[in-house]
Amino acid sequence: MGSRELNLCTKVMESLNEFRKEGTLCDVTLSVQGTTFSAHRNVLSANSEFFKALFANEMKEKAENTVHMEEFEPHIMEQLLTYMYGGGINIKKDNALDLAIGSDFLFLTELKQKACEFLISDLNSDNCLYLLYMAEKYNVRELRDSSQKHILENYVPVAASSAFVTLTIEQLLAIVSSDDLVAREEKIFESVVKWTKNSLENRKKHFSSLFSHIRLVYLARCYLITTVQEEELVKSDDSCLRLVNAAKEFFSSPKGTVQGDSGQCLRPRACQTAILMVGGWQDNCDITASSNVFVPSIKQMFQVCPMLTPRKNHGIAIHEGLVYIVGGTTKNGSVTRSAELYDPRTNTWSSVLSMRREVAGVGVAVVGDFLYAAGGHDAKGRPQSIVQRYSPKINKWETVASMNDSRTRHCMVASSYLYVFGGYSSDEDIPLMSAEYYDHLSDSWVEIAPMNRRRSDACAVSVQSKIFVIGGEDILGSPIKLAFCEVYDPTTNRWTAIASTQQPRSHAGAAVVKNKVFVLGGVDKNNRELRSVECYDTDKQEWEEVVDLPVEIEGFACCTITVPGELMPLLV
Repeated sequence: MGSRELNLCTKVMESLNEFRKEGTLCDVTLSVQGTTFSAHRNVLSANSEFFKALFANEMKEKAENTVHMEEFEPHIMEQLLTYMYGGGINIKKDNALDLAIGSDFLFLTELKQKACEFLISDLNSDNCLYLLYMAEKYNVRELRDSSQKHILENYVPVAASSAFVTLTIEQLLAIVSSDDLVAREEKIFESVVKWTKNSLENRKKHFSSLFSHIRLVYLARCYLITTVQEEELVKSDDSCLRLVNAAKEFFSSPKGTVQGDSGQCLRPRACQTAILMVGGWQDNCDITASSNVFVPSIKQMFQVCPMLTPRKNHGIAIHEGLVYIVGGTTKNGSVTRSAELYDPRTNTWSSVLSMRREVAGVGVAVVGDFLYAAGGHDAKGRPQSIVQRYSPKINKWETVASMNDSRTRHCMVASSYLYVFGGYSSDEDIPLMSAEYYDHLSDSWVEIAPMNRRRSDACAVSVQSKIFVIGGEDILGSPIKLAFCEVYDPTTNRWTAIASTQQPRSHAGAAVVKNKVFVLGGVDKNNRELRSVECYDTDKQEWEEVVDLPVEIEGFACCTITVPGELMPLLV
């Protein structure tokens, strides 16, 4: 539309609005709490599907000149009418909620969106519960969803607000049962007790239902025994005591299991699912033994107990909740065959039997009851094809069938089989495109379709039975860092390119949390260590940078773990 036509439309609407205010040519009256507003049916219908349906259908309002709209405040109706007649509207704190509700009622989509955006930008721990109540009462979905999200992500200050005890049992149940609730279980327990005791006589009957959604196995053990078990609301309810006893059994079990159907919720919340980052080369030009936990849901990282031996370019795998680290290069530059394990429940490292052969740049993964360490290079830098297998049950290493190709600085991932991709097979400057998998039932390696791009020092993860290979480097005289990513489908033996990472990187780490792929750190195209973290959303099929780590790091190993209650005080 040209400027002339636009000016004409503006003048027409200004004239119609003046007609409305004067009562000229109006054919309908809106009655709002004793205040009347003259208007034109065609203007209202052109703006609002509500009015269009009201005036078009065979209803009494079609014949009558007065429409009663007692749901609105008069000053809000005047603002809505001004908006529909082409005038501007100033969305502020004192009218945003009324405008969101009114525009939702009248199907004024654009105005509703703007009002909701204002309210969402103004959400805080003091007003989110009230806005949730109003959004649910008037069915304003966008505001409701944003209020719920704010409550889940800021639960501790919300629970401390005066409005918290006004929540209905249905609302509180929805909150405490959510996997996306960000808080220590101690804080969740205390909030449930607070809410119940605010009206003990009326709410005591709901306590056991709320208590069943507290993930007791993610409490600190001493807190469970000294505080939860001694709470009168718990002591007086048999179902609560059964859950406490089941949690105590979990803590006493070497593998953290509960016998029978205890009703105990063992599923971690999102904030209890994190990425353990171990060792590597930090920006201070030193090989480190540090261990850090990165929590994607709150974009925070904290330190845990360091490894026994500083190392980089080592392998990592998790089996029955225990994290195994094998091989790598140590501080003096030597290649090691040592191995150690980390127990998140006790935040301790201990040594396990060393591998039969020292390797760095090794691929490590778990299939069934065995940990496999495939390839790597020896102390002289020579790529290996050896595959060493470890049994945690008997603490023993053995060798199985070697890979078809010698490989180092490759990536390895477990799905239904063990898969290895790329890496180097010789002293040449060109990495491999080839890939193969290990069939543990026949003790043999089988070649599969090669990748679309040759690469070394890449990352690989398995998501929903497909394998994602991310970044790495291609060397043609000098390192070329890759942003290129591709996905392998074992059912079709085909590769498909996906969106590239926003930043080319090699020597990074990757892990999966809730079907989202996180790639952390690494080395950029200028051979400098990175601290950025990117996330690939498998639904949206795109990468986004989510946060920067506190340190620049590469050559580390990482895996997804569940953060136990003993470590949670360090978290939230």
